[in-house]
Amino acid sequence: MQAITEHINNFVEASGTTKDAIAARIGLSRSAFYTRTNGTRPWILDEVIALADVLGITVQELITPIEDEQR
Repeated sequence: MQAITEHINNFVEASGTTKDAIAARIGLSRSAFYTRTNGTRPWILDEVIALADVLGITVQELITPIEDEQR
């Protein structure tokens, strides 16, 4: 789970968009978004789908940590 959270955070940071803006675009409050990006609460499928859409990537790309991609 931690690896996926880190991977998601890497995509969020690379997007060049603020976390607040991304949270708003996927329908989460700022605090809800931060609890997901810091690993305190798990992502639900609808949120992951919306986040991938906002970031312009597939869900598979979003949730597959780099070390898994290299296998």
